Amino acid sequence: MSEAAPQPRLLCFFDAMCSWCYGFAPEMDKIANHFGDRLEYLTFTGGLRPFNREPVSDEMRDKLLETWRRIEELTGQPFGGELMLDQDFIYDTEPASRAIVTMRHAQPGYDYSYYLTIQKAFYERGEDITREDTLAGYASVFGVPAERFQELFHSEPIKQAVLNDFGVAKQFGIKGFPTLILHRTDGKNPNAMLLAGQGYTPGLEMIQRIEAGLAADV
Repeated sequence: MSEAAPQPRLLCFFDAMCSWCYGFAPEMDKIANHFGDRLEYLTFTGGLRPFNREPVSDEMRDKLLETWRRIEELTGQPFGGELMLDQDFIYDTEPASRAIVTMRHAQPGYDYSYYLTIQKAFYERGEDITREDTLAGYASVFGVPAERFQELFHSEPIKQAVLNDFGVAKQFGIKGFPTLILHRTDGKNPNAMLLAGQGYTPGLEMIQRIEAGLAADV
């Protein structure tokens, strides 16, 4: 009896506080619905602005709000988080990234759903997902008690794990999110990596690129 062929993997690099990732969420649903279990999905929190300590400047605030308007017009994803861009808000993406990695360990298989949940809380409702209490509150929705979440969130293994996610993104030279990379494990080269898309791309276009990548003789 022959062994099953290795399953191709889709490496997905996102950031919960990346507005284009928020706009891309419905397109990612289309991709997942199309391919189903033909692919194994590995998600990484890429690190958009980790460890930032400076409040949002007027220039950056104006740029972000303009970007949000463009994304809402293009994708239909609603934005209601302008209040988060007040004079004191620090756009540090590390806590949300670490929370996602925490969920990956605390409740395997739910990290992507948690990512979508806190992302929606930030962009649609203007909740502060740089706050530990906010992040812990949403963890409880997925069956992880706040105390357990906070214990893991502050642990050294989780702090290292989120740095590892950032490191994988750097290793691939990723400078923008979302980025999808098809990892073919079933061809001539078991480590064939094919870029499916970097930055916002309509789901249908991504699907065509991934199908082409799956059919390629590599």
